Amino acid sequence: DIIDADGAFLGAADVGQTLFNSGIGSPIGCIICHGADGLTPPPGAPADFADFVGAIANDNPWEFQHKVRFGQPGSTMPVAISGGATNQDVADLGAYAQTLPVE
Repeated sequence: DIIDADGAFLGAADVGQTLFNSGIGSPIGCIICHGADGLTPPPGAPADFADFVGAIANDNPWEFQHKVRFGQPGSTMPVAISGGATNQDVADLGAYAQTLPVE
């Protein structure tokens, strides 16, 4: 319901940018670990890390929304649904993430 047939998030990128900066279901913004452009490897990432925010959001938006909702397994990434994030919040964040560079 939040991703169209072409893989685009059905959200507002400007709202998503605010969530990226201030937090989605958590007071910790994505920007803290992923950087302003989404190209910062998160804490504990391997040296060859390439799963950048924009890359995942564009290449596999279904994986992106799952990671946002439930966190990255084996990491300290916040779980958005535990903090009350809505499907629309995830769509908005995804729409913004799809504007970020992929590498």
